Amino acid sequence: MKIRTLRSIASQFLWLAVLLLAFGHTNARADQILTGEENLAQIHLVDFRRGLVHFRDAQLQERAIWIDQIERLILDDGPSRTDLNEAERYIAEGQPDKAVLRYERALRVSSGMWEELAAARLVIACGRAGKWDKAAMNFVRLARYERNGPPAAARIIPSTLPTKRTPDVSRAIAHLDNAITNAANEERATVFRFFRYALIEGVSDKRAEAERIRVANHVLSKNLSCPRTLSIQYGALTKLLQDNPAAIDLSALNESLSTCSKKDMPGYLLVKGRAQLAIAKDRESVMRATWPLLRVAVHFPHDELTADALYYAAKGLHAVGMDAEANTLLRECLTTPQISTELKNEVKKLIDEIDKV
Repeated sequence: MKIRTLRSIASQFLWLAVLLLAFGHTNARADQILTGEENLAQIHLVDFRRGLVHFRDAQLQERAIWIDQIERLILDDGPSRTDLNEAERYIAEGQPDKAVLRYERALRVSSGMWEELAAARLVIACGRAGKWDKAAMNFVRLARYERNGPPAAARIIPSTLPTKRTPDVSRAIAHLDNAITNAANEERATVFRFFRYALIEGVSDKRAEAERIRVANHVLSKNLSCPRTLSIQYGALTKLLQDNPAAIDLSALNESLSTCSKKDMPGYLLVKGRAQLAIAKDRESVMRATWPLLRVAVHFPHDELTADALYYAAKGLHAVGMDAEANTLLRECLTTPQISTELKNEVKKLIDEIDKV
């Protein structure tokens, strides 16, 4: 009996020791992630893969966050993390030039997930510092990693881009040109092409016009469909709407609509409706063009693009003499809370024009 009791006590102590070690490890090795919305403290980073930073929280539950959602990392000290911590501090303080130097040092002494994490954060810092050649070089490096590759690179294409052509920008474009030529697969070529297009569009490179069509009509794979690539593609589509709407491939646009997230659907529906209106030649084709626009108003009434969708649908109906229906949509448009002052003035002008008929 005594032996059985002793074994029971020993077993309980063993489980207690395991729990103490587990929680003790979490407290001793505590990392931190800051986003714009929350502070994830007392965590342990365990992996960085396909653009997702995986971590274990204080309850030992594994969670993950996208690399582009992170504003700052605060890491427990270690040989491969001292420079990363300094770089993160600099970037949080608005000193991206100093951050670049520290990320480069971290990259040289790191391996595995820490190397790839340093490369990703370095691209972000280079974009903020305006070091475009280094941004492109490390972007290509990240896209070629097996662990992260194109899905991670797609999320960190810089959003603040140069507006003047400089030697540094020219080198970055050349670097991406070469990467596209030598890309091992289509996904790598796609992320290189999207970054290059963003650069050449920003500096008004003569190649932007042809590349705009290619980017606008590309059907993004699920791996590469993310806020940044969709933003670049939507920008290309809206420019085509102004300059060359006939160049928009509606079949590709339909395919993108079938795979895009609910959040991005209003933008693609708006582009589709406007593109169809631009090439419509009769009443029937105008009516078909208004359907995507009205889907925005019906299914996404609180979206920031709802007012635009109602306005363009009304313009189409007015063009084929359906003034009563157009007037109804315009007055509905004026009630949308997201309508801009500029659009409100355009709507009132069109109402006055219809009232005079």
